[in-house]
Amino acid sequence: MPAKYTLAVVVIASFLAWLIANPSFGMDSMDSNSGKKLYVYSRTELLKFLREIGHTEYPLRSVTDITRNSLGTELRIFNGGKKALIISCGGTIKEVDLPSKDTWLNDELQPLAWYDSGIKRVLYKGGRNDLPPYPGNKDADPAGVYFFKVDVKSPTNKDIAIGTSIYSIEAPNLALAKIMEFHGHRIFSKNGKVFIFGDYYQRRDEQWELYIFERKGQELVQVEKVVIPRPRKSPTPFYMEDLSPWADEALFNDTHDFFLYRTGLYTFNLKTHEMKKLGTKPFGGGYGFFLQCDIIKKFKEGLK
Repeated sequence: MPAKYTLAVVVIASFLAWLIANPSFGMDSMDSNSGKKLYVYSRTELLKFLREIGHTEYPLRSVTDITRNSLGTELRIFNGGKKALIISCGGTIKEVDLPSKDTWLNDELQPLAWYDSGIKRVLYKGGRNDLPPYPGNKDADPAGVYFFKVDVKSPTNKDIAIGTSIYSIEAPNLALAKIMEFHGHRIFSKNGKVFIFGDYYQRRDEQWELYIFERKGQELVQVEKVVIPRPRKSPTPFYMEDLSPWADEALFNDTHDFFLYRTGLYTFNLKTHEMKKLGTKPFGGGYGFFLQCDIIKKFKEGLK
């Protein structure tokens, strides 16, 4: 191999080794000081933390393996079985039992819905049951009120879904709103409003959309639609990760083809419509949440 190519390989290998040792490279704007703000945890540091507290049975293989409560004062880590760790800003940790590995919890840690693989049905609190899809942690409101299904079928092809329906946990069989030409991805509620983020086939390379509703009796009334332009036009995944419980900010991920660039992190202001670049996601992956404190740091301080 020519010397110049050998040198290039050595440089790239060294850079990759450095990235692995420094998983938060590119995250300078999101330090780990305690306070109410956005926190991005690398998968590497979370797995290290779980090893340190003796919970290696939590592998963090999926984006649904870690969520927050509605106020941003707790993180829930799921083990892919029937257990979850609840870590709080109070420096406490506890393990809770779940009825299924796929369970939607409210702030009181009560199961709201779960998938029963034995009967292949979704069970809801109160005794109702339904066929899948299951309203999982990414399809369900952290406040424990609303969830959605991409279940509006095309009139010409029943195998294609062209719209999204929003439901409440009180009446999981009653659609409160339907959005055509829209695939929901995340849903939140706060201050009397419901926020659902998503995209659609023909537009997803260029933009996402946000629909905002208010509850009026047995239906949701749309009060606003916001078009969210992507930072760059691309067929690669662009997705929403979290909405601040206290501010008008949402966290977005822009995935690049070439892995060295990793995933770009952006905040979008719901009022000003400004998209702001924050940095890149940690090498090896990570999880971003708007939290009242640095929950992992708080727990470690409590141990000391």
